[in-house]
Amino acid sequence: ARGSGGANTFYRGGGGVCFEKKPPSAKNTPPPPPPRHCIGMDNTCRYYTIPVADAAGAALSKIVNEEGPFSRVGGAYTTNAHPDITKALVTTAQALESKRKIAVGITATGSGFYGCQGRVVGRFKNHVSIPNLVDFLGTVSLPIEDEEAPEQVVNIEMETSAVCCLSNMLGYKAGTVCAVLAKRAGDVVEFATPEEGKAAINDAINVGLDAIVSME
Repeated sequence: ARGSGGANTFYRGGGGVCFEKKPPSAKNTPPPPPPRHCIGMDNTCRYYTIPVADAAGAALSKIVNEEGPFSRVGGAYTTNAHPDITKALVTTAQALESKRKIAVGITATGSGFYGCQGRVVGRFKNHVSIPNLVDFLGTVSLPIEDEEAPEQVVNIEMETSAVCCLSNMLGYKAGTVCAVLAKRAGDVVEFATPEEGKAAINDAINVGLDAIVSME
């Protein structure tokens, strides 16, 4: 889950929430949570100078580009959601009446729906560059300073890395909340029913809107 923060806002339906940067409001404020990261499997931000947020982001880039399979497609970039956004989304998600299970971690962004997300279909079966993409993403484990559990990839979608990367360049705050509708990594593959999917998406929308309100 990722989230919100600031004055002038816009909401990208299911993709991301961005807010203008605001100055620090008080001294002795508890430090924000560490940024949550994104893997850009798309090429959107490869045409820009990509800022590296922190040591963990640099470590993630090394994992995906030196240990992972992305050299086959020219590499992947990494970026991060803003901590204020993450905090707002997590806080509102935890307050859901449905008490839905939430996961906070790395989002992987693909530029397409099939091969770009590791789906091997039809006559393209023998032409996918990274057929084991989903299984590789399931193994990514990023140690985070002062946290016991490492950060892991929790979903794949098609916008987050670009939204966060471009926002970071311009001083905006950005993040994403997503409904997870399938488990595709590992031996057991699971899919949400239409009813479960609809409920999860409704909760995600409410979390995003409530996070915006909480940051005003």
